[in-house]
Amino acid sequence: MEKNILRLLVIDDSPDDAELPVGVLRKAGYMLKSQRVHDTASMRNALDKGSWDLVISNHTLAHYGAQQALETMKRAHRHMPLIILTEKISNEDLVKIMRAGARDVVLKSDLGRLVPAIERELAVIREREEYQQSSARLKEIEGKHQAMIDGAREAICYSHDGMHVDVNRAYLRLFGYDGLAELEGVPVLDLIDKTDHDRFKEYLRKVTKGNHKADEPQQFQALRKDGSKVAVEMSLSLIDIGGEICTQIVVSDVSKRVAVVAADAGKDNERDALTGTYDREHFLRELGKAIEQAKGGGKNSALIYLELDGLKEVNEKHGYDTGDQLLREIAQRFQAIMVKDGMISRFGGDEFVVLLPGATQGPAQRLAEGLKQAVGQVATRVGLAASAVSGTTGLIVIERTSGSVEKILSLAYGACEQAKKQKKTTPTVSAPKAREADAESARMELWRERIQRALDHDSFQLVYQPVINLIGDPSEYYEVLIRLAGNNDELVAAGEFMPIAERSGQALAIDDWVLRHALTGLAQLHKDGQHAAFFINVSNQAVNDEGFPSRIRETLKNNKLDGRHVILEADESCVEQDGKRATAFIRAVNKLGCRLSLDNFGARLALLGRLRELPIEFLKIDGTLARDAGNDNIKQIVLKTIVQIAKLLNKKTIGKCVEDEETLSLLYSYELDYLQGNYFQHADLQPEYKFAGETTLSSEDPLGGWPPSP
Repeated sequence: MEKNILRLLVIDDSPDDAELPVGVLRKAGYMLKSQRVHDTASMRNALDKGSWDLVISNHTLAHYGAQQALETMKRAHRHMPLIILTEKISNEDLVKIMRAGARDVVLKSDLGRLVPAIERELAVIREREEYQQSSARLKEIEGKHQAMIDGAREAICYSHDGMHVDVNRAYLRLFGYDGLAELEGVPVLDLIDKTDHDRFKEYLRKVTKGNHKADEPQQFQALRKDGSKVAVEMSLSLIDIGGEICTQIVVSDVSKRVAVVAADAGKDNERDALTGTYDREHFLRELGKAIEQAKGGGKNSALIYLELDGLKEVNEKHGYDTGDQLLREIAQRFQAIMVKDGMISRFGGDEFVVLLPGATQGPAQRLAEGLKQAVGQVATRVGLAASAVSGTTGLIVIERTSGSVEKILSLAYGACEQAKKQKKTTPTVSAPKAREADAESARMELWRERIQRALDHDSFQLVYQPVINLIGDPSEYYEVLIRLAGNNDELVAAGEFMPIAERSGQALAIDDWVLRHALTGLAQLHKDGQHAAFFINVSNQAVNDEGFPSRIRETLKNNKLDGRHVILEADESCVEQDGKRATAFIRAVNKLGCRLSLDNFGARLALLGRLRELPIEFLKIDGTLARDAGNDNIKQIVLKTIVQIAKLLNKKTIGKCVEDEETLSLLYSYELDYLQGNYFQHADLQPEYKFAGETTLSSEDPLGGWPPSP
């Protein structure tokens, strides 16, 4: 900092002592405008008549001192830094005066610290002034930018991690909202009809990987605030706002244009212009009829979801004319091998769906294989290599217990994605292995049906296990666990059926079920005077579902619950596999007031570096680290390291799988914040536990009298 004139106010009742800091600063090259004050009246007069950069004060005077000076400055709304210069000061007085607002304390016996302390404070003042100037300039720029955006005829939205952050007036008018406050924190996906969710997600994915270039506009069915639908055309592009990459979405209402085209097209409006197959809207109507027929006791149907792999590369390498020819001939080939009464629709840019009324699993599977073979055959006919494009299918049988149109499509899409992953990793299998695969497929189907029945008939069961605190936290914590009724009234643990639900695409529906029932139960506990908080597990599908935070918000609102009583617990793997999507989920639910917990933490230690930036409150340590840790020195070192790093990052640690006294004693010695396991209490149908005795643990009595007396 340039050593210009420094305006210095010195508080001291001794002129000689007041000259001490003045002399030091002059020797350091400062030109000074200084004044000495020694009581309230002279201090007020100096503040009223002058502008000051810095205050140096004796700690205590006969009638005045630093504490009174800080109060005088506060009442006068003056915010200069104040530095204490004193002979000595006790630790108690030091803490008190620093909390009152003093910026530093320098002893007269250590005057070498005075100039660096003052230069630091002057640098802070300069940075604050620069920040205020920059903020003013930024506000002016933002005002001009907002005026341009609000004056635009197109509806414009800015989103980050899939959430609305800013919109213009045209956007509010189009979707029927009164102001930005209604949309802040709301996923953009909530304004898209469910039937178009997958297409919109894919469009967004392509744009975010498209090197910041706007992609071709696409048409979607959008939802207004009042529930009405409107046809819109959206154009997405990435922009940099203040160093943060956001998505700019420009939306045009094309409902009139669509209506005119539909009127001109007559019956042809039910057909895709390029391939001649049925269009999306007609197919969805027929799918709805098939579902209603199955639910009413009529014949079942089957749905095949087919995605063309490689079409994008064909378009880029050989041109869109070749790609369009390929699509037309594939559609014609599909029509040629289609079974009687079967219906085919081009559902997206590279997606087809097939509805097979009256079909069962076997015939539908054979047709799906035939469709995949047809893709390669057509590729060679248009002059491409057979491997240039291929088909991946997902098959769902529509029966009496099936869900809505959206759920059926979601399951079929999930099955297609799962098949795509398997195609990348599964080698050719021998006949015995193929038979094993068929048996596994049959087992999967039985479990899928069993899970679906439990969802349809509301027959899952929630159980609760207490989470015991060691830090004097007055809250009552329970982990909510889901069980499936088995034979002889036993309850099947989630570990047995949730992996299957993940593969079948049913995990998200289970998450929704748990959320509704757990929060309803939690609200009842609060009405009964038991102010507990619930740890609620969420699957990777929920973390990746942009609409799940909205459903959490609605469920909290319906049950009149504060979000802080809900701790959402995700597995470490979901953050590791898709950090961007997981971060968006964590931030979205954090805005709702909910807290976050990371389960199975520490197995790989890959996330330690990222924890600093994530608003996660709890780390639940991987259970394999606690098991037999007493006999494993390496596990003990890892446990200690995790707990120490968690404390540095201000995260609370939970030790789970406490099954015996030895594990309890070991984990307690490592100073974890919470413990959980069957040693305290098995999961129970009711959230009941005697929490009163848990904070009596001490180093002299590591077991604390557990288990508590009933």
